Amino acid sequence: ESFPEAYFKYYNLKFPNDTLKVFGTKIPDAIGKQVIYKLDGKSFTNHDLHRYIGDINPELSWNKLPEDIFGSFRERQLELKLLDITKKRFPEYKNTIQNYLEGLAVFKLTENEVWNYARQDTAALKQIFENNRSNYQFPTRFDVIRLTAKSDSLLKIGIEAISKGSVPDSLKGKTEGLNVIRELISDLDNEPFDRLRQVKPGGFSEMFDFRNARNVLYLEKIRQPEPMTFEDAFFRLVSEYQPLREREWNQLLRKKYSIVSNPDQIK
Repeated sequence: ESFPEAYFKYYNLKFPNDTLKVFGTKIPDAIGKQVIYKLDGKSFTNHDLHRYIGDINPELSWNKLPEDIFGSFRERQLELKLLDITKKRFPEYKNTIQNYLEGLAVFKLTENEVWNYARQDTAALKQIFENNRSNYQFPTRFDVIRLTAKSDSLLKIGIEAISKGSVPDSLKGKTEGLNVIRELISDLDNEPFDRLRQVKPGGFSEMFDFRNARNVLYLEKIRQPEPMTFEDAFFRLVSEYQPLREREWNQLLRKKYSIVSNPDQIK
């Protein structure tokens, strides 16, 4: 016997075994006002359950009503009351929540007025970029191809193909077990790229173990320092503009609101 059938049987009503909508069914007050659940001193009636069903899906029919509808109704009421119950039983929690909400409000305000503002103020970012172009330069960079495989024999297949003129990217997927990874790096100080310090463009490193596989590096070319475009420098510009915007915003707030300091009140 399903929940809706048992529900109708309990109240001695005829179950509408068709597609009649739950929210479209009028529940008599004699039944609707009966208490079916209590939580923290508050009573919930059949009318509350009926409204809950209408809120989650006003098109729901009786023959499609989920078996756990009453359970989900109780859980929803508990979710809505949980914060109030917690604050009532644990008074100190109220202050914690208030501090959290105030911090969240400050975070949201700062996000809108500083972080997002800095990202969206394209005119200011472009002015900073144009006035300081020499600060936005790419350093020397290295185009590196890293071949990885479980065996040296697979790496040798890749080395031979590249040495004969094959474009490294064209090797992807051609030899099972041979992986081709393209990387653009700005220095040769970190592992495993330090193995390329003595390698000239067009040359290979020795084969070595790295990340549970055999590897070899191919130095495709060295890019000389060159200026960035505005798009290249965008995220760096945003990070540099944010503290400027923050100072600007703080000055605006100081002009708009008077700040009174009472150090003698601080304990």
